[in-house]
Amino acid sequence: MKVVYFYAGIYAGKDYPEQRRLAALSIDSVRRSMPSAEVIHLTDMRMRPLYGVDSVVRMELKPGMNRADFQATIEGDCLFLDTDTIIVGDVISVFHDTSFQVAVSARSQSWESDDLPYNQGVVFSRDG
Repeated sequence: MKVVYFYAGIYAGKDYPEQRRLAALSIDSVRRSMPSAEVIHLTDMRMRPLYGVDSVVRMELKPGMNRADFQATIEGDCLFLDTDTIIVGDVISVFHDTSFQVAVSARSQSWESDDLPYNQGVVFSRDG
């Protein structure tokens, strides 16, 4: 299984140290919980790699592209995570369920916008 972080210069082209610290904690949690997972940093052409990843996949950011456009470039069973997500246990068993291609979680009812009913910060995607 691949664990993929989408982290690019999306915050006005600026690399924020606090976001990198969160990413380091998240990657560390993946390493502890799922030591055999391949950790990938999916990013733009300029961002420096996140600490502790196995590889970096770079793409040119173009107007109108969204996260799913980038995620579609990664093959295999993947868990896509935001950098502020901590993993507390191995989640590989999710892929034992054969009834899905993509699994996302619904946002809580307290979310103030109906525009994004799903949380894109944790997405399971099965290979073909």
